[in-house]
Amino acid sequence: MDDLENLKKQHISNYRNVVNETIKNNSNVLVYDDIMPLFKKPPLDSMDFIKSKCLYLAKKYNLVLNTTELSLMIDEYRNSLVKICNDIYDIRTGYLLEKVASIPVSEDEIVKLLKKDFLEVNKKIKTTVKQFLTEVIQKKIVNNVNKIFTNGVLEEACQKFIYELKKYLTSTYQNKLLEDIDFKVLVKDTILISAIKEQGERFQFTLINSKIFE
Repeated sequence: MDDLENLKKQHISNYRNVVNETIKNNSNVLVYDDIMPLFKKPPLDSMDFIKSKCLYLAKKYNLVLNTTELSLMIDEYRNSLVKICNDIYDIRTGYLLEKVASIPVSEDEIVKLLKKDFLEVNKKIKTTVKQFLTEVIQKKIVNNVNKIFTNGVLEEACQKFIYELKKYLTSTYQNKLLEDIDFKVLVKDTILISAIKEQGERFQFTLINSKIFE
């Protein structure tokens, strides 16, 4: 009897480990394969929304930009966004691991995640990303944008450029980025729900039908 109980305990422990690894792998793919590319330099300059906006505004206000400084500024901004990826992974993984750890497991009960279980953590992720983006945009772009102007440009034109760029980055650009992240999170949430459901069904089937538990 003790041997049978130990086998069941081991089976439950193995099942929990598989669930935990699935959560970690799901978050890893979400953050480093899906979200991080959104922050990296695109393959074509025409796909770089920040650079394109800067060049558009320069033309609008008859400004000549130092393209080397412009590229450096944008690269520094993008490199700073790596930290938020690590934060997203830690927030999501930590929350979900704690969530499933609180769910009892037995022959009649398995780990289940529903869409509502992600609402709190997804809200926290969105708030964290939005706050971080706002800070990094200010620190890495707005505070350094004067470096991209060449000598002899009109101060009034520069100020209009800076005002419009900041407005764009903190509204249209940021909102589009947050929408893209939301979509990718939603997809991975759905995949994770299905994966954990399948593992639960497999766990129960083995527990009920395997001869070693008879």
